Amino acid sequence: MSDIFEEYEEIVQLREDRGIWLVLDKKCKKVFIKKYRQNFDPDVYETISRIQDPHIPKIFKCQETEGILCIIEEYIPGETLQEMMDRGYIFSRDEITKIMLQLCDALECLHIRFHPIIHRDIKPSNIVISGDGILKLIDYNAARRYEKEAMRDTRYMGTPGYAAPEQYGFFQSDVRTDIYAMGVVLNYMLTGRHISEETASGGLGRIVKRCTQLDPGKRYDSVTDVKKDFQKIIRKQRLFLRQGRNGDV
Repeated sequence: MSDIFEEYEEIVQLREDRGIWLVLDKKCKKVFIKKYRQNFDPDVYETISRIQDPHIPKIFKCQETEGILCIIEEYIPGETLQEMMDRGYIFSRDEITKIMLQLCDALECLHIRFHPIIHRDIKPSNIVISGDGILKLIDYNAARRYEKEAMRDTRYMGTPGYAAPEQYGFFQSDVRTDIYAMGVVLNYMLTGRHISEETASGGLGRIVKRCTQLDPGKRYDSVTDVKKDFQKIIRKQRLFLRQGRNGDV
């Protein structure tokens, strides 16, 4: 790689199979993440490098050499949702709603672009909760820009179980593709199971069902609409609490 990355000292390799290192900036003595990517959309990373949003990791340097992209990005001390659940953490419905609202904010930031960025790999291991409780959506290796004239994706990427049907070549993925995966994540946090095994109940369960419709046309049209339904649930729950009632809204 280019000399511009020589100022970073590699501390430890975090993911041997994916080329991810924890590195130290020799000058400022701050810790960053260094990643190597072979399959990537350069337009996605160029766009993300200009985004200033608390839920999107900051990219400080990005350079392609001989078909390999090297990225220096923000180090986020915290745990992924997958790590939290693997150690037995059980989220309350209130915690889940707050987390999902933050995920909606992260996706809104990506989807409102002139050419919306579709993450295409929303899953618990790509959602980090930082030490101060801020959600960070990571790993944009599968991400692509939405193009109105395209009929279908050129690369079929995503994680089985979380990938929407259109990611397997039936249609072009769009914002509803991320909404599908978000619904699968929501269900997993609520039940500890995949939607094929068990579907959550109550108001949050209704959101899961609409998010995960096989037909994209039957899903929410935007994460803004999903967020509105989460906010309705919060308002209903607050009303119940004021009335001294408990209920699965």
